[in-house]
Amino acid sequence: MSTTITGIAGCSQVVDDSIETADLQDGSVTLIKLASDVTTDSMRMVVASDQTIGAADTYIDFVNLPTYCSQITINFSGVSTGDASSPIIQVGTSAGIEVASYLSSSSAINGSTATTAAACSNGFIVNSILAANVLYGSYTLTKLDNNSWVGSGNFRINATGNAFCGGQSPILATEIQTIRITTVLGVTNLAPGGIIGITYGGPL
Repeated sequence: MSTTITGIAGCSQVVDDSIETADLQDGSVTLIKLASDVTTDSMRMVVASDQTIGAADTYIDFVNLPTYCSQITINFSGVSTGDASSPIIQVGTSAGIEVASYLSSSSAINGSTATTAAACSNGFIVNSILAANVLYGSYTLTKLDNNSWVGSGNFRINATGNAFCGGQSPILATEIQTIRITTVLGVTNLAPGGIIGITYGGPL
């Protein structure tokens, strides 16, 4: 029997018994050889890191992010603040933390009817409305070609409420190195015991 491959110029019939197989010799393929063919730019592992908020923490930093990062997700589990100053997420470079020129807003639905909106220029805001509200959810940042970052998030704030967020960072002069989680006022303690984590990777 023969098989004809159609639709591709230059292809002809495959003649019976013209393709042979052979056994691979022991040791001819190794994990080291396979790994050497995978460049560091073709595959990036997603790395996760968590920090538990301490009693006097006004901010949490994740530092020394690799230059290949093109997407970063910040995760909140049981995060709240010492007063009504909502949490914000800031980006930083080797020159320090960017504290201005963000385009950021967050709308929170607190119960079945009440909706509260908040805007912020010193970070990506997560509108928690009240200090008693405890946040669970994620905010994902994605790098643009101009070296700014856009993001969006969705958080549970209480038994009947959610916060929806979005924004863009200022254009960074160099690659991102730090993610900081603090509050709008910057001096308010984050409530101890909450967990903040990040995952990151790239290229996408």
